Amino acid sequence: MPIRYPGPISAACALAACFLAPVATATEPSSQPVMTAPVELEWVTPNRIPFAYVWGDATRSAHGEFVRFPAGFVSPVHHHSHAYHGVIIEGVLSNPMGRDETAKPLPAGSYYYVPAGAIHTTRCVSDQDCLIYLHQDGPFDFVPADQ
Repeated sequence: MPIRYPGPISAACALAACFLAPVATATEPSSQPVMTAPVELEWVTPNRIPFAYVWGDATRSAHGEFVRFPAGFVSPVHHHSHAYHGVIIEGVLSNPMGRDETAKPLPAGSYYYVPAGAIHTTRCVSDQDCLIYLHQDGPFDFVPADQ
């Protein structure tokens, strides 16, 4: 009998847990498991995009975070110095690579990977906000493509 998930949010959370499990024990000083319910997330909003960090230190090292892009959001063309993995939890995200204007829409439950230095644009193409879980291999940065 196949395993059935109640919906894309459960599938995305299960996939996010796969990222968290091996890393949290390696980067957290405690040997205790880390479990954070959505109501416990502490959101910060630098530069109008809300982030909720769940492990690591985004200013110094590998980390995991939830990011909420507003409906219709389009970032400038940019890259990051470190690779990252993403799981879409709510909404529909598009992540055109290079200066290409087309990209496959990624609905809730989708996974994507962006290598370090890859030029791309981030777009929330749905009518609702896009909630994403990101696992990044190093500190966060945002480098405009023309730099």
